[in-house]
Amino acid sequence: MNKRLIAAFAALLCLGMSLFSDVKVTDRGDGTVDILFTTPDDGYGDLYLIGSFNSWVEPGDAMVLGADNIWEISLEADSLDEIKYKFFCDGAYISDVNAPDEVDDGFGGFNGLVVVEDLLNAEPVVAEAAESGEAVATDVPVKREKLAFGTVTYIESETNFNSDQGDFEGTDSLLNSKSVWTLKGDAVKRMPVHLEVLFFEGSVPVWEKDPAPADDTVDGVELVDGLEKLGAGLIFVPAYYLGGNNRPVLDQISFGFDTPWISYETGYGSAAVPARTSIIWDTIEEDGTDAGDGYSLFRLGEDLREIGDFSLDLAVMPHKSLNDYYGLTAYVSGEYGPAVLDFQYNLRTSTTDDPKELFQDPARQDIIAGAGVYVGPLSVETQFLYSIYLQGGTVNARPFADKMALEGLLGFEKEDLFGAELGFKYRGFAAQMLFADNDSVLGESETMTFSAGGWMQFGNKIVPRLNGEAVIPNGSQAGGNVAISFTPGVGIEMPFGEATMSLDASVTMGIDTQPAAGDSSFYLADIVADFSTGMLIPGVLEGLNIHYSLDNSTTDDLFNTLLAEADFPYGLKAQLGAGLRTGDAVDNPFGIFAGAAWKIDEEQVFSPELYINFTFNMDPYDADNRTAYKYDGDGLLDEGSAKSDGNSALRLGVQWSY
Repeated sequence: MNKRLIAAFAALLCLGMSLFSDVKVTDRGDGTVDILFTTPDDGYGDLYLIGSFNSWVEPGDAMVLGADNIWEISLEADSLDEIKYKFFCDGAYISDVNAPDEVDDGFGGFNGLVVVEDLLNAEPVVAEAAESGEAVATDVPVKREKLAFGTVTYIESETNFNSDQGDFEGTDSLLNSKSVWTLKGDAVKRMPVHLEVLFFEGSVPVWEKDPAPADDTVDGVELVDGLEKLGAGLIFVPAYYLGGNNRPVLDQISFGFDTPWISYETGYGSAAVPARTSIIWDTIEEDGTDAGDGYSLFRLGEDLREIGDFSLDLAVMPHKSLNDYYGLTAYVSGEYGPAVLDFQYNLRTSTTDDPKELFQDPARQDIIAGAGVYVGPLSVETQFLYSIYLQGGTVNARPFADKMALEGLLGFEKEDLFGAELGFKYRGFAAQMLFADNDSVLGESETMTFSAGGWMQFGNKIVPRLNGEAVIPNGSQAGGNVAISFTPGVGIEMPFGEATMSLDASVTMGIDTQPAAGDSSFYLADIVADFSTGMLIPGVLEGLNIHYSLDNSTTDDLFNTLLAEADFPYGLKAQLGAGLRTGDAVDNPFGIFAGAAWKIDEEQVFSPELYINFTFNMDPYDADNRTAYKYDGDGLLDEGSAKSDGNSALRLGVQWSY
């Protein structure tokens, strides 16, 4: 398996959980209600409900496990309340995939949403009784029709220092900020809307050191002048000033309608083209392509997708979303019993102003086909791509094999026992999809990849796994280096005092049959280990997370990182870590950082989070969330040893996310 699959599987063992719950609202008759959350047990030591009702202060309110193995908790709320929530267990947030409704959480996932008034007024869903055939009403509510507002906002002061090779000299002091406002939901029944406003985003210098004498084209910023502009900007034109003298813009918009026969969606700007997964491949990457000048997606409605035992999904999407060229995407997918067939066609023209040329000698076309068969624990999946280029062009004149890619997967999984998978990939020189991250989906150009992996579960606590792959050159590269990698790993979960401890660790090693001059055939690519535990000391230490990784992905240096995060009562969080670079080209071997955050329990101001952090020759923080670490797809620190090498910063700020 490739590294992305390995990292995703490791994350699944540690954190990737979802719960199916039931939410019921009882009207008290005095303007208040009782909301009962229930969910089946899945071996959790402790389970909590966390959300806007407690200002997201971890770990949330404890749920109670009944004799019937059902967790439950009851909340009192006002009849006009809207409550966002998730479950919380062992330091991990768990989305409720059976929530009455959901809203974007600002981090690529979703929060459950309970709109009390909608649930009280919801029409019951009518179902057929299993035996009598009579229509009966269930207590499953219809989806809400209201729009939900959310934002990700931060404002911070950042002072930067040059810490290269032992120096420590201030270079500038900036006011960094970003605020994205979203409005998502149904404008009216069956008419979904998603608006995203970039209210401000900028980095404004309050003080800046004068540049070197040789550069007389740029002046520094005197502190007095910077503070004067800061005061005037925040008083007179705050959004314009914080946005670096740019006005707020409607950065993303999509809307549409759903009927039983057809659904329609259109979007513009930075709204992402609707993602799509075929059998194996992400043929339209999630958040991968901006809508640009726009798209229109026409799709069969729900009533037309089911024809007896046969399911059909059909859609056509004209667009100008690939560098504003006219294009067209269409797909059809059919499912009958255990078999699924899928076909997708992508087209991009060479014109931005003449739609009549849509089918006249298009510049690029994708033909993508796939099939899957799923019988019990056994799955067989295949995927094929043929890339068509401009007629008469040199690329289109290449052999068929150079423009094709294919993949096959054979899997067997016995739930809670073991699983195994065998895979094969082939990618020709010119094979690529218009809407995909081709290297991660198709593999390296001009290669064949053989992969195998498996896992076994011992009890409910220990899951060892082993994955490996061999990348063999083909085409013009045939006879070159064969890269073999294998990744053993293990996930462990067990009681630890009153908490539950989880550990996930993996090691990726490789062998090159033709290594570069001076390199060894065998190499250690990376080591990743994550440890987390729930409440260790009640009322004192509510959670602890530790991450260690060794990154040997570059030829210049090797980077060890150790990151720790501790959760305390009242929404307090502390972070500490260190990094060590080794190698012949290393100038700054040591890096450290420290941070602290406080999630204020105050719903009236939407529970802001205050934070302070100091970074020295390493920076683990996410640019859009200054209290969260950012990892890449392999579980390593994003940007590795290069991020903040020779630079340091002191940040003090506040952020909101809801």
